[in-house]
Amino acid sequence: MSNQKRIGAVVTAAGLSTRMKAFKQTLPIGGKSMVEHVVSRFEAVGADPIVVVTGYRGKEVRRALADRQVTFLENPDFETTQMFDTVRIGLNYIRSLCDRVFITPVDVPLFSVDTLCREIGTDGDVIIPEESGVTGHPVLINTAVLPAILTYSGDRGLRGAIENSGAETVYVSIQDQGALLDADTQDDYRELLHYYDKSGRTE
Repeated sequence: MSNQKRIGAVVTAAGLSTRMKAFKQTLPIGGKSMVEHVVSRFEAVGADPIVVVTGYRGKEVRRALADRQVTFLENPDFETTQMFDTVRIGLNYIRSLCDRVFITPVDVPLFSVDTLCREIGTDGDVIIPEESGVTGHPVLINTAVLPAILTYSGDRGLRGAIENSGAETVYVSIQDQGALLDADTQDDYRELLHYYDKSGRTE
């Protein structure tokens, strides 16, 4: 029997995209939607299962990923809950299906496969990528510590849940601006497009 740890992934894609003023989950970057970029990177490192938690306009996210092996879950209360509630839906589903799980919001679409590999190769309960003192995504969590994380009831999201859990957190140094760039606004989206064009890479 192989001792290789099973890696899964949870992608939160339930939000209203209010600040973007467009449905960012399917906004194009170089011919792929944001959610396709995220899923393709997890596929490249063999993550299985890959869970996408939808909410607002969930059917459009499903259509964008129709040809991929993805498990879809739904946050029916996406209009009145926080992102950590969406994270919790994904983690509760995946916790017994893998040994470690990546977690990322859909609006951080351009992290590199190399960043994922560096995280996988790092030991610790929680692995967080960091460049020049700035933390990014995805976060990689050992599922053994999820019970402590999932009990969190504060208002500081996943980071607050991790800190409250007492889990061993390791920061892994990366050189990957794509892991730091998110898309909350149209200006952010333009920055992502510029970064994608400048970097010239698809993964």
